[in-house]
Amino acid sequence: MLKRKRIDEATSHPPTCATLPEFLTNLVSEKLRGHRPCALRGKTRLHKSMITARTKLRSSYDDSIQQLSSMGPTELESIHLAELHHAAVTFALALTNPLHAHFDIDRLADKVKTTRVQDSRPDDAAIGQLSKFFTPTALGVVEMPSTVVDQHGRIILWHLPDIIAPHRVVSFNHSVKELRTPLLASMHSSASAKSGHSTWRFSNYRPPVGGGIFGAGTMNLSPGWFQQGHERLIDDLHISQDMHKPGVNSFLAQNRVLTTLVNTILSIMNPSQYSSGLEAIQDIQSRPNPAPLWDSVWSGMAIIVNRETPYHKDRGGCLSMYDLLFSAGTHQECYIDVAELGAEFHYLPGTIVGLSGKGLTHGVRSWAGGERICLAHFMKDSVHNRLGQPRPPWPLLDDYL
Repeated sequence: MLKRKRIDEATSHPPTCATLPEFLTNLVSEKLRGHRPCALRGKTRLHKSMITARTKLRSSYDDSIQQLSSMGPTELESIHLAELHHAAVTFALALTNPLHAHFDIDRLADKVKTTRVQDSRPDDAAIGQLSKFFTPTALGVVEMPSTVVDQHGRIILWHLPDIIAPHRVVSFNHSVKELRTPLLASMHSSASAKSGHSTWRFSNYRPPVGGGIFGAGTMNLSPGWFQQGHERLIDDLHISQDMHKPGVNSFLAQNRVLTTLVNTILSIMNPSQYSSGLEAIQDIQSRPNPAPLWDSVWSGMAIIVNRETPYHKDRGGCLSMYDLLFSAGTHQECYIDVAELGAEFHYLPGTIVGLSGKGLTHGVRSWAGGERICLAHFMKDSVHNRLGQPRPPWPLLDDYL
């Protein structure tokens, strides 16, 4: 059964703390205390003490990236302490680099319901209506670790470039290669089934000539979700069809350590969402016919390969649930756009972005220099509702500082 990972099960040098989430939480606090000249709570991004902390953390962040780049495939079997220290520095740097949105995320979401912003509409058309009610936010290009907070200090986005070590990205890429055949089949079957429709979720694939290393397509993996249109009390949860495709069990097995690391990263982003997700999956896995290799606290994962993604929202979660997007592949240039923020976040392999997928319109319109993979993690509000899990509260920036 899925449980909170003990440190001695997952690291090469066991610390004293009982679980990875607790250990990483303590590490983040330690990094903040060790790099700040004074207490940072209530300080603005441009306050002298915040700038000092950010400058020191940036130096430590650059040093830890260099250390991770020297790690090789022999260190894949467990999470190394260096990876946890790097994750902690990345989080601490993001927390001392808060970017501010000029809106209340709840009220913005309420207004979107009435203005009917639609998937795939151009940003000027989709956001133009909202600018009548909210001061436009224009963050521009963002390349270093950062958080985005709304008017009340709620963290609505985490941008964590290079938080996953290069050797793990290479290993993940290798596991996706084994899914090339079912991925290509998903692209062709989707095109055939949806030939009369223009929905972007079944198009916009851009594989290299000859199919490239990874092919192209989308696979949706879940140990228990509702079939489309069947969310009544009498309807049961089902393992997704793609879980039965060839190569999926191998993919899950090869990425068990990475999955543990991603779970732990969520525990910092939103501890309440992590706990709800863990309890929901434990419930699902205790039922008949569980998915034996499912170690994730997420309701599901979408493996998206070589696809442009127009502006959209992910409507299956609740507003305060993050979607977690892990960027992989071989591409050398890419940005993920977030329309309401007027922002382009650097989105190279090894980057994790956590954002309110239901509240923020986001997309990836192009990339260059290789092939692109996204492993999108999501939680289904309807599944959590069935399993009696509460919606998580928003994390507040000051709670970390």
